[in-house]
Amino acid sequence: MSHLFPSSQGRLNRRDFALGLLCDAVVAIIPLYLATPLNGNIEGTTSMIVTCVALLCIIAVLIVAFRQILRRLHDIGKSEEWCFLVFVPYLDVPVLLWLLVAKGTASYNKYGLPPTDRVSLRNILGYSPPQRQLPEKGGRSLGRLR
Repeated sequence: MSHLFPSSQGRLNRRDFALGLLCDAVVAIIPLYLATPLNGNIEGTTSMIVTCVALLCIIAVLIVAFRQILRRLHDIGKSEEWCFLVFVPYLDVPVLLWLLVAKGTASYNKYGLPPTDRVSLRNILGYSPPQRQLPEKGGRSLGRLR
């Protein structure tokens, strides 16, 4: 059942991260764009429902974006603690710009194999199939294999 939700495991390259941010921005703006004119023309419960639906869409986009940031940090070789810099005022934009331009590690790191060059919406959003483990050698796992 966990494969139905976006994953924060694995790595995300620069191109896919940029495409993911673009998709997140579009998906977050559409409910706001639709809800704003409607709220001026309707009153009461319907207005509240439209606003709540828009808010739920934005929360869902923020969760996906947070997981994309985690996967991009994994590609650079940084741990999850670095993700909280995005929530620090005046550091958020420079950190996102750094994530957009920083080159990921070219080989296997502790977060897995390098991302593929193939563009896949499933990969960008973090919906990946369950991964198999590489066979153990000398008592240590060699990582994950797609």
